[in-house]
This record gives sequence, C-alpha cells and structure tokens, in this order.
Amino acid sequence: MLMRFTKNNKMQKAFLTFFIVFCVSTTPFLLQAQQERTTAEEVNIQKVFIEANKNKILGAYEEAERLFKEVLEKDKQNHAASYELGRVYMAQDNYPKALEYVNLAIRIEDQNTWYHMLKADILEARQEYDDATQVYEDLIKINPKESYYYEHLTEIYQKTNQFDKALENLDRFESIFGIIEPVIRNKFDILNELGRPEEALREVDKLIELYPEELDYLHLAATYSKQVKMEDRALSYYREVLKIDPNDSRANVALASTFKNQGDDVAYLSSIRDIIRNTSIEVDPKIQELIPYVQKVMDQRDSSLEASLFDLISALEKNHPHDAKVFAIYGDLFQATEQYNEARRAYEKTIALDDSVFPVWDQLIAIQAKQKDWESLINTTEAAMDVFPNQGVIFYYNGIGYAQKADYHEAKSSLTQALLMSGRDPGLKYNVLVQLGEVYHELKNNEKSNEAFEKALDINANAFPALNQYAYSLALRKEKLTEAIALIERAQSTRPNDFRGFHTKGLILLQKGEFAKAKEQLETALTKDNGSENARLWEHLGDTSIQLKDQMKAIECWQKALELGADEDRLTKKLNDNKVN
Repeated sequence: MLMRFTKNNKMQKAFLTFFIVFCVSTTPFLLQAQQERTTAEEVNIQKVFIEANKNKILGAYEEAERLFKEVLEKDKQNHAASYELGRVYMAQDNYPKALEYVNLAIRIEDQNTWYHMLKADILEARQEYDDATQVYEDLIKINPKESYYYEHLTEIYQKTNQFDKALENLDRFESIFGIIEPVIRNKFDILNELGRPEEALREVDKLIELYPEELDYLHLAATYSKQVKMEDRALSYYREVLKIDPNDSRANVALASTFKNQGDDVAYLSSIRDIIRNTSIEVDPKIQELIPYVQKVMDQRDSSLEASLFDLISALEKNHPHDAKVFAIYGDLFQATEQYNEARRAYEKTIALDDSVFPVWDQLIAIQAKQKDWESLINTTEAAMDVFPNQGVIFYYNGIGYAQKADYHEAKSSLTQALLMSGRDPGLKYNVLVQLGEVYHELKNNEKSNEAFEKALDINANAFPALNQYAYSLALRKEKLTEAIALIERAQSTRPNDFRGFHTKGLILLQKGEFAKAKEQLETALTKDNGSENARLWEHLGDTSIQLKDQMKAIECWQKALELGADEDRLTKKLNDNKVN
C-alpha cells in the first residue's frame, strides 16, 4: 500500500496559486519588468497573460492556448507562458504538446521546480516511468529538503515493481528527515511483500526503540512474527508488552499458547482460565480465542473439551452479563452439543442485548424450524423483518411457518417477497420456489404450482426436494402420473435411501391402482430413517391396505397416523367409513 509522507501536497495548489502569484508580481517575469521602466508592450503582454490564465481556470482551453501563444510570439523567453501552455495541453491529454512546452520553459528557467514537476506528471501519464524518476532525482538535487519528491518517486518505483529502488529512496528520505512512522510502515509493507521478514521486523524495531511505551508497535511486531512462523520472536515481543501492561489480553493469551502448539486443547483452555476470568481484560479477545474450540466441538464431539468450554463460557457470562457476544458464543456451544432449548434461550438473550447481528437471528430461526415450533418461527421472523427488511431468507422461513400453520395465503405473500429478494442467491431462490410449489398446490392453483416446481428444476435439475415434492403434488392431484413416476425415479437416483422417495413412489402407484407395488414401496419407506415418524406415510399405507381388503392393517395404520398428528377429521372419517374418502 502506498503511504503518504506529508499532508502538504503542493501540486494540488499549483493550479490556482500560480495565477495569484503572477497577479501580485512575484514571478521572475514581473520581477524583471520592475527593474526597468515598464513599456506599453510589456503592459499589454501582462494583460494577455492574465486573460489567458482566466480562460484556463474557466476551462476555455482553446482561447487560453491562443492567448498564451500570443504572449510567446511577443516574448519568446516568457517561460511562465510556456509552462502554462504545457498545463493547458496536459488538461486536454495532449501529452506530446504538453511536454514540448514544459521543456521549453525548463530550457529558459531550469531552476523552477514547478516546471520539473509538471514534466514528471506528463511523463508519468505517458508511462515513461524511467524518465519521470530521473526528473524527480533532478528535483531532489535542486531541493533535497522537499519531502514530496521522495514520496512520489517511491510511488513510481512501487508502481513499476522496482521495490529495491523504492527501499533505497526511503532510506535516503529517512537519512534526511529521520524516522517517520508512515515511511517505516511503507518499508515494512515492501519488505513483507518481498518475503524478507527479518528486515521487515527491523523496521518495526526502529519504531519500538523510538516509542518504547507504544504497545501498537509491539503488537504489530508480535502478530507479524507469528504470521511468518517466528514463534519465539513473537513471544519475546509479547513479554515486552506485559512489562508495560500486565493485563494486556492479547499478550496473555499468546503466552498461554504453548499448550495449543502441542495440540493439547483441554490443557490449553485450562491454562487460560485465569485470563478468561480476569474482568480487567477485554471480552472480545477472550471470545475470539474460544471460537475455534467451539467449532471443534461442532465438528467432532469431545466430552472433555465440551466441559472445559462450558466452564470458561459460564465464567464469561458471570463476569460479562450484559455482553451480547458472550451469549452468542454460549448459544453456539449449546447448539454444537445439540442442546437446542438452551441454545434458543442464549440466542434470544443475545438479541435482547443487541439485535443488530443477523447470524444470531439466523441461528435462532433455524433452530425453531428444526424443532417445528411454527408459532415461534412466525413471531421471530416477523420481528427480524423489522431489523433486516432486505434479508430474503427471513421471509422464506416466515412463509414456511405460515405454510405449516395452513395459512397458505400468508405463506404465499411471504414466499413471493422472498423470491423477489433472492436475486443472485440461486440456493435461496431454489428453496423458495419448491416451497411456493407446495403452497400453490394447497391453494388449488395447480398451474402455478407446476410452474414453481419447473423453475426450481431449471436452477437444479437433479435436486431431490424439487423432484420429490413435484412428483408428490402430482400424485395427490392424480395428475400426470406417468410424468410423476419419471420425476421420482430421478429423485431416487440421487438419494436411494431417503424414505420420502419410496413414500412418493408408493403414493403414485396407489393412485395408479397398482396396490401391491404401492404397499411394497410404502413399507420400505417405513424402514428408512425417519420414515416411521411420518403421519402421511402411515395414512397412505392404510389407504393401500384398505384397497387390498386388509381392514385390520388399514385401521392400525390410520390410528398410527392420528397419533403422529395427521388431519383428525380426515382420518376419523376414514376409520368410520373403512374406506379412502
């Protein structure tokens, strides 16, 4: 990254100040005129020059060009007019002409630094970088105490990947102006980019030596040392930090990391217990240190690690009872250990303290959906809409909640809004379309239902949910059953052991009157994971059994469906009539 050495960018002021300077008679041209009696011709040249500058400032470049050339015709040694003509051509991107006139100005007055700086700008615009750097070298010879020259010369060297020359130039600057933080940081960045960590750290050490009480420089050196695998060097910097501030959280955590390096997670967490419980240490670095271990628990359950984390996070909650981030990580740990009710409470507390973090809402909503707590899901998503009105996933889950409550009109409204927001998120768009397909089916809008499923399959032609649900909806409507069979067989090729595939295929065969084959598919579905917990599956097996004249089996299946929450009115009628209604 390019670093500025000084805030005083003189080139930015040159455009306006030159005109003012000229008008108050401080240019070499006017100073010379004061040495002898001003002639009428000289006065006229001055008027033309001033008028040319006015036109230049107003952007009337053609008129400015004409007037400056008029000055030069009358006074061929007028270097100020040549310079200004160069600026006019530069403003119009006519670099050859701009270079021609600024060179003329320099030939007449070679000690004027503004002329050289304009030449450098023109050369840089023409990407003639070697010549531009030579101009700045010449400027440094004219005025070695002007920091801008070194600054811009470094920028050109970096732009052209001449990093060693950039470093040499920065060293030269430092020898004249002393140690300045932006210069040191620029050298540090270059050396890091070149893969020279020892030299990079030596630059930071200069700042540490100059400002021994400034912890930021020690932390910079320590963090960089860890980044480049110089662990011992990092620890030495952290020890220096603790000499200045014994409660510095980052340094304390870093020094406890020897157990971490050995891979003993439980021992490491035990070693930082006092740091975690120390109320004078900020909470953020403590949480950052614990997050990877919560992730480990998510990836692989470890009871000892879980116990250590619960102990530490419980201490955090006690010492920081009003910090939302503490409850957020607590929620993550409860979720990782499948304690979903506790996770919900932790996320709810997080939101009560700070409702501005979307991932916390997202986790809470996902748990409510997983637990099929549809009322809470609706309430939470509607509260989240007020805070994040542009998050389509919130409207998607709100639609799911209403659909599960059989409020299909509200479900359609939320899902339609989610679809509008899905934009460049094909995953969300796909899920919304599948859900819309189901909702339109329930609203008896078969055409819209099929259209939604087809659009979902346009996004992912072989995704199980769309294929299965499309086929299931067609089966329930006794519509396009041959097409439905093709859809479900495609779905089963992607998930051969999913009970829903066997269930849907069994329902299609039932609707086609192939009762024995249907029974075989439905009974297979019951043996798969979660199959025996599906009320509609038991109901359809009962429907198949009654068609096969197995009344006892049908009653048994329908009663099981009732226990699992199937529609009571529909099932009671089937039980009373002993037939599929």
